[in-house]
Amino acid sequence: MSQFFDLHNDLLTSNENKRKYIEENSSSKMVLALWTTKIKYPVAAMKKAVEVFGGSQNVFFAFEDLHFLNERNLEEVLELPLVYCTFAWKDENVVAGGHKSHKGLTAFGKKAVKAFSEKGVRICTSHLNERSFYAVLDMGIKCINSHCGLKQFHYHSRNLTDEQVRLLIRNNGIIGLTPVAEFLKDEHDMKRATVKDFANLIDIFVQNYGIGNLAIGTDFFGVEPLVDLSNYNDFHSLSELLEKRGYTKKDIQKIFFDNANTLVC
Repeated sequence: MSQFFDLHNDLLTSNENKRKYIEENSSSKMVLALWTTKIKYPVAAMKKAVEVFGGSQNVFFAFEDLHFLNERNLEEVLELPLVYCTFAWKDENVVAGGHKSHKGLTAFGKKAVKAFSEKGVRICTSHLNERSFYAVLDMGIKCINSHCGLKQFHYHSRNLTDEQVRLLIRNNGIIGLTPVAEFLKDEHDMKRATVKDFANLIDIFVQNYGIGNLAIGTDFFGVEPLVDLSNYNDFHSLSELLEKRGYTKKDIQKIFFDNANTLVC
């Protein structure tokens, strides 16, 4: 695997592993997403991360959960080198409703959507409930979904419906499928989730929506990975599986790198 673009890697965890991968794979890229839900000073933490990793040309940054955003710090946040922001996590906050809540996009949330969009920062719809999702899409700005699954493959509140996928694609949004067991299998069967299940998920996406908007957001270090897809080297086995199913090397290059790379080039 010569190039890989990880649309969502968890920041602040396993930093030595990330640093080693970044140094050894200069042609690959990753978005380091700062999960802020339990962080006391998210803006300071992001500034520190930029100091530590910002010297690498193949590293980009994102916030996951804007619960801390307010009128006073909005301009400061807008000055950070962000490629996208995920507005919520599980619960509702000052800007939007997470996938376990019912709150929609707030008035301040709409202001934030517009402000980030004007700065060229994508709005990531991961973790949003459907009410907030549709409110964001109705604003007509550029969106992505950095890490998710498909409800037609397996029902989970974090997975996207067919209509949501089609709206994102109509919006020219990139969708990062993620190899997370609970997005692929029922709770009692999660430990049996494998790279083959993830290949099946990719197949379902391509058969229904084509290959042009598909990427991968691993959420590595943020969740428990699949037993046989737990690090970047394991993507060789996924590549081999896809080739056996008829995917060309060009197809795999699009999924693994090219499509996501359109966000930063």
